[in-house]
Amino acid sequence: MQHRHKGKVYFTGFILMSLMLALPLVYFLSRDSHKVVATDSKTGTDQATINVGTSWTDTDGNTIQAHGGGFLQQTDTDGSPIYYWVGEDKSTNSANFNGVRLYSSKDLIHWQNRGQILKSDAVEGLKDCKIERPKLLYNAKSGKYVLWAHWEDASGYSSSQIMVATSDTVDGQYQFLGHWRPGADASHRNWRDLGNGDIHFEDGTKIDNVDDTSVWGYGSRDLTVFQDGDKAYLVSAENGLTMRFYELNDTYTDVDQSAMPSYELFTGGRREAPALVKSGQYYFMITSAQSGWYPNQTRYAYTKNLADPNGWSTTKGTDGGVLPSGLLGNNTTFYSQPTNIMTITGSATTSYIYMGDRWNPNALGDSQYIWLPISISGQNTDKPSMNLNYTSQWSFDAATGSVSDPNADQLLSQGKPATTDTAFATTGSYALSAANDGSYTSSTTTGDNSDYFKPLPQGTDVTNSETVAKTNATAPFTYTVDLTKKADLSRIDLSFRSYNGSECYYQYTVETSLDNEHWTTVADESDNTTVGFKSDQLKGTGRYVRVNVKNVINDHNKKAASWAAGLVEVQVYGKTNDSGSGSSSSENTSSGTSSSSSSSSSASNEASVSSDTTVASGSESSLSESSSKASDASTGKLPATGETVTVLAVLSGLTVLAGAGAWFLTKRH
Repeated sequence: MQHRHKGKVYFTGFILMSLMLALPLVYFLSRDSHKVVATDSKTGTDQATINVGTSWTDTDGNTIQAHGGGFLQQTDTDGSPIYYWVGEDKSTNSANFNGVRLYSSKDLIHWQNRGQILKSDAVEGLKDCKIERPKLLYNAKSGKYVLWAHWEDASGYSSSQIMVATSDTVDGQYQFLGHWRPGADASHRNWRDLGNGDIHFEDGTKIDNVDDTSVWGYGSRDLTVFQDGDKAYLVSAENGLTMRFYELNDTYTDVDQSAMPSYELFTGGRREAPALVKSGQYYFMITSAQSGWYPNQTRYAYTKNLADPNGWSTTKGTDGGVLPSGLLGNNTTFYSQPTNIMTITGSATTSYIYMGDRWNPNALGDSQYIWLPISISGQNTDKPSMNLNYTSQWSFDAATGSVSDPNADQLLSQGKPATTDTAFATTGSYALSAANDGSYTSSTTTGDNSDYFKPLPQGTDVTNSETVAKTNATAPFTYTVDLTKKADLSRIDLSFRSYNGSECYYQYTVETSLDNEHWTTVADESDNTTVGFKSDQLKGTGRYVRVNVKNVINDHNKKAASWAAGLVEVQVYGKTNDSGSGSSSSENTSSGTSSSSSSSSSASNEASVSSDTTVASGSESSLSESSSKASDASTGKLPATGETVTVLAVLSGLTVLAGAGAWFLTKRH
């Protein structure tokens, strides 16, 4: 009895020891959920995989706080590239300044926290303020690192200034040089506008007005800096209407109007959030529209000469403003706002990464980072272009510069027959076919999107385009697409209608079927509160895919807003199953909740329309269609669940070890 009792004690002890060993390993392996690292069997180099739309953590397991960030690439002491990332520390969930934080990485995946390089209590000018979109330059002439950012008094956005700080080392405490409007002279700096008529210098001296740009300079809000050889430039939103472009002085600590007179850019276009990159003969600039913390359509422009005010590619907006000529991404830029374009120059190729912020206005510290491959083509022709597509996961190799989609599945839904349980138009900007015609952009910059499927109340005269335009949408509603073949499904991307100033979130479910009668729920977003764009992973086999929109809620006031309902684009991804289209519900292998009867939209009461509209020249085709489709076995890439598999393997191994140890000790005693 004593021996058996002692065996139980030893067995229990080994179980506890195993758990103690396993828990730290589980924690370690589950950190950095935004990335997976594998080795490419062909090149022998590390393949870093980005999981888009997840929380990002540093090498200590803490949430990365580098919002609105800027990036600097240098050569490390061992001769390899090293990347620095500066950004806003919003861990307090406040828009007010809480410090600028620095991170470093050798592979753009594992980020080490180097601490706050600018603190909110350092000097008077850093107290009671907002500091946004920090950017970092290195000036070889002075040997200093130069930090730029947008500066405002904490009360609002009336000051519209820049701030500059310098340091001899990248992670040193930066010397704050002050805050002022670009172009201001030395005696018209370090002042605040509280927005209520109270304008004063930091020492309290009152100021009547700051209207004379020859001494006070030009307003400056969202900004970026861009280095090209030994020259550097500033571009910022001068006000709510216009941007302005400047050249910096030799030390990169101020603008230099004598070197190049500053000039207006996108006059009346209401642009902000600029980011620049050079590729081939062209400089490209991307910007967003203005919608507070909410996402909108990104645009791009290009030029061969940064000093030429008239060299940028532009177009006229519907309100007469000057806009960048090209559209980038979808109508909400996949719920993000641009902050940077990173150039990865490797041994094999040069790639570009779009870097954006997915702002969470209710908890700014939880805002996410959206990094996606951005393609540039025609950069040595007279018709250059940029393209940005969404993928939930992608891989890149910082050494070779290569970018790939490890799970490149086919876009199955574009141009396929679609049905709905509401009234709908068959032609025009609000037709049912607009939801899978391959176009998810919006040409408008304010108010409503330009093209989307609008679900209409039954009885609406859908043959009258004016009536369709004026009639409010209705919700709930369904949208069903017939893929025409049975397919193994992997993902659905939903670009929702987004009305500027009344941005909404959609609460919905996704169902699949083989026969259009028996349905299985494969995604449940009934509690969704994310506006504009959603991507859901799917599993199983199906031919019909149905989106059941239950509620449309205005995120500003949390009230129902069925009038704002609409689908800009529905994209279903997977791999076709050529064994047949399937007709029996028993063949439905989708993983989810099954229903033996059709939901609110039975096939018998749905009207149908088949869309054969595709995007001209394929400019909006899916990234996954053009990406490499090499299998995991041939590339050596880890699956998305690689970390989970590793954790389970560790736990299983420790459990076996514990059992063996317990058996041995039981026998011994």
